[in-house]
Amino acid sequence: MRPGGSKIKGHNFERKVAKILSNWWGVKDSFVRTPGSGAYAKFVGDDLKERLRCDLITPKEFPFIVECKCVEGFEFHLLLQDFEKSIFKKWMDELEEKINKLNVSYKPMLIFSRNRWKTFVALRRKDYIDFNLNLSKKIVLEVDQKSYVLFLLNDFIKEVSKNILIKNGK
Repeated sequence: MRPGGSKIKGHNFERKVAKILSNWWGVKDSFVRTPGSGAYAKFVGDDLKERLRCDLITPKEFPFIVECKCVEGFEFHLLLQDFEKSIFKKWMDELEEKINKLNVSYKPMLIFSRNRWKTFVALRRKDYIDFNLNLSKKIVLEVDQKSYVLFLLNDFIKEVSKNILIKNGK
C-alpha cells in the first residue's frame, strides 16, 4: 500500500459506515466521521462534544460509542487461537479505555472489516442482552472472562430499529 494509504482506507471506511448508519437512522448525515478522529472534540462547544464519540459523531439518542476498523491484519482464527495477542482484543480494550476516560454511560460498539469482507459489529454480550437485541445470526465469543456478540452490520440494519435502541438505552 502506498504511504498514507491505510489512513485514507480507514477514513473511507468511517464515511461508508456513517452513511449506512445515517440511512438506517432515517436522517441524512445523522452519523458523520469525526474530523481528526476525535481530536476535534477539543475545539467545539459542550452540545456537540457530547456527540463526539470516537470515530463517528452520532445522534444524541444513539447509545453507543462507535469505533471503526478496516485492517487487513485482522484474522478471525486468532480470536480463539491466541486471544491475548489478537488485534480484536486490542481494539476492544482501547474502546473500553476511551469510555472510562470519557466517564459516559454510552456502550462500546466496534465496527470492523477488511478487503472483500462483509462488515461486522461487536458488542459486549451484556450490552447485547441489556438492549434486548436478538439478531438471527450471531457469534457469541467467550474468552478470558469476557463475552462479546459479533454479527453482520447488514443484519443489524435489517433487524434492529432505532426506536428499540432509544427505548432500551434509557
